[in-house]
Formats: sequence, structure tokens, C-alpha cells
Amino acid sequence: MKTKYISTVITLMTVIIALMVGITTPAGAQSVCSPATAVSVPFAKDGAGTFCYQASSLCSYINSWNLTSLSINGTNYTNIWVSGPSIPPLNGAFTITYNSAVAWGHFEIGGPCSGGGVTNTPIPGNTATRTNTPAGSNATPTRTATLGSMLTPTRTATFALPTLTATPTGSGTNPSAGCGKTRTLQNGTITIQSNGTRQYILRAPDNYNNTRPYRLIIAYHWLNGSAQEVANGGSWASETPYYGLWNLANNSTIFVAPVGLNAGWANTNGQDITFTDAILSQLKSELCVDQSRIFATGFSYGAGMSYAIACARANVFRGVALYAGAQLSGCSGGTTRIAYFAIHGLSDSVLNISSGRSLRDRYVSVNGVTPQNPPEPAVGSKTHICTTYQGGSPSYPVTWCAFDGDHNPNPHDNGQATSWVPQQVWNFILRF
Repeated sequence: MKTKYISTVITLMTVIIALMVGITTPAGAQSVCSPATAVSVPFAKDGAGTFCYQASSLCSYINSWNLTSLSINGTNYTNIWVSGPSIPPLNGAFTITYNSAVAWGHFEIGGPCSGGGVTNTPIPGNTATRTNTPAGSNATPTRTATLGSMLTPTRTATFALPTLTATPTGSGTNPSAGCGKTRTLQNGTITIQSNGTRQYILRAPDNYNNTRPYRLIIAYHWLNGSAQEVANGGSWASETPYYGLWNLANNSTIFVAPVGLNAGWANTNGQDITFTDAILSQLKSELCVDQSRIFATGFSYGAGMSYAIACARANVFRGVALYAGAQLSGCSGGTTRIAYFAIHGLSDSVLNISSGRSLRDRYVSVNGVTPQNPPEPAVGSKTHICTTYQGGSPSYPVTWCAFDGDHNPNPHDNGQATSWVPQQVWNFILRF
């Protein structure tokens, strides 16, 4: 009995000493960071660096992508979507360690929050200061214990990674009817009926989860190109799959490459808009799609089709990204705001850059941004200049990138082995 008592006393003394000298208490492979900045929920964070936050609620869900690591109360939740209520609080709060090596890293707490979820009081004993250290293998967040009125260990348990059980709802995402359904629509070529037989290629994330609403990108091919070239990459116009976006998405996005009639997008009598509607109807009913984050992109004729989408379906698509476009597929409407991104070559010998400027200027007006003559690089410089227009709503930006080059969706700056375009487009998409 005496031995057991002495053992208990030694254990308590060890805990007290650990608290006083700031020994980190492990949780799995991670630890709780400190000091933590108190944040209001819903909450979103983008960018590179290491940060420590504390929230009083995780609302309906958490989601992250392109992070080096993300832990909550010491448990790993890196680059996954998880139901917020399934994560247990620690002393009534959630301490979040965010670590990203890239500017396009993202974390969000979204959906309805109990009690409105608009305020958050710092946990007593924690100083609400922001920690920003360079990301990297040596930037490991640690928690230093704080002595309060009682010497009580503030973290003594670890938790297993929870099972995804709920579908997020609310302002953060807009889940489609397919969320929660057993998947039957598989990757590959899909045949549907839309004014006859049409086809598209589907590629969902390798780790697709039917409770997570996914961003959706529809990528249209160029004249005499093919959906296979878009989906597979390896061609001059799509060096890697889906104009370079598949690799950057890191299993966060559903991709589609439609097959155009006569290898193009004439959109006669709106038939290609109707085809796109049919694709969306099938995907939203069979897969878990975030209906608030649907995008269109394409090169040349595919850019013309993306422009037609901007004109006719701004109430469905969140944004468009055009590579060397012109008004080739019509514009039915064109009076509703939509996030707009476009690139064009100064020496485009197929579709003169003036056509791209004309499309851009329509949405400069529609989106209400401040008109300007954006700078463009000098001919012969083999460089590019991207300009995001000022004014208007940040929800409906206009970004224009001019480059010194010809008709090309993958221009490379002088001396660069890879194109700058995919990352620019992906950063644009991640704004929403």
C-alpha cells in the first residue's frame, strides 16, 4: 500500500514539473500548439506558414487541402473533410495547428454553428497572439503548459481519427442530392442522352468519400482536340491531366472532360449548354458535389465554350478560366456576375488577343470592377503579367494574364521548365 502511495505521489510530482518547465505532452504523433489566437466561427485560413488557433466550435464540418499538417487538439486531420461534431473538444475548446508550405494551403470551419457561431471567447490562460513560423520539417508546433490557479494537466487523452458520418450544410458548401449515396457512377467514359447520344470522361478523387461535397471542374477541349487529351494530359495543349489542374487538386476535386460534336463547341441552338446541364444533373444526383463550387475551363474553342457558360449559367457556375478564347460558342445572357479568369498571348496567330480583351471587358463591366488598361509584357520578353482588377466585389473578381507568346494554354516563361498557368488558375479557383 505504501509503495502504491509513493508511486502516485511521484507521478503527480512528474506532472507538476512537466507543467512548470513546459514539457510537451504528446498526442499521437502531434502536440497542441501555444499560444493560440482565438478565432470566430465559421472560419477559413489560406496561405503558407505555421499558425496556432483556438475555436469554441467546429460547426458542421472542417475541411483542408494542400497542407503539410493540420491537427486539432493534437490529432491529425490533414487534408480531409470531417464532420465537426464528431471531433471531441478538449477542455471545451478546439486548438488548431495549421502548417502549410505553399500559398494555396487551405483550412475551413464551415456550416451552421450552434448558437450562431459568430463569436469566440479566448480560453482563460491563453494569450491570443498569432504565431507565424516558416513551414518545414523543423517547424514542429509545440504546446508549453501554462500554470493557472490549479496545477491540472490540460491534456491527458488522445482520440482516434473519427469516422465521417455527416454531410455538411449551410453557407460553407451546398451539397448535392448525391451526397450520402452509394457510388454507382465510376471513372471513365460516361454515355448520356442529350439531343442524341453524348459522352464525357469522369475522374473523381482516388479516395472519393460520398459524404464530402467536392468541387467540380468541367474542362472543354480545343478544336480537333479530344476529351481523352484533356483527361490524360501528355499533349501540347494539356501537358498534364485537365490542363494541369488534376495534380494540383490533390484529390479535392471532381473533374469532367466532355466530348464536343465534330471535335468542337459550336453550341448550335444552345445544344452544348444543354449537354452541360445534362452532365451536371447526372453528377449532382449520383455524386457528392459542392454546388457552390462548380467551374468551367478550356482552351481556344473550349475557352469559347467556357465563355458561353459564363454568359448562360452564371447562376450555376462559380467561375470560369479561359485560355486564349473568343466568342465562338455564343453568349446567351452575359449580364450576371461570375468570377472570371483569362490568359492570352500577345502574338496569338489563331485568335487575336483583341478577342480575349473583348471578352474580358464584358465582365469588367458586368462584375463592376474598375476599368483599366492592364500592363502587358514586352514582345520578345517571354514573360507574363497577371492583373486582378480593383473595385467591385471580391466574390466576383476579374483576373487577366497576358503573355509573350502564341496560341497556347501552357506558355512557359523564359528558361522555365514548366508553365506558370496551372498554378495561377488553381490559386484563382481556391479563392472560392
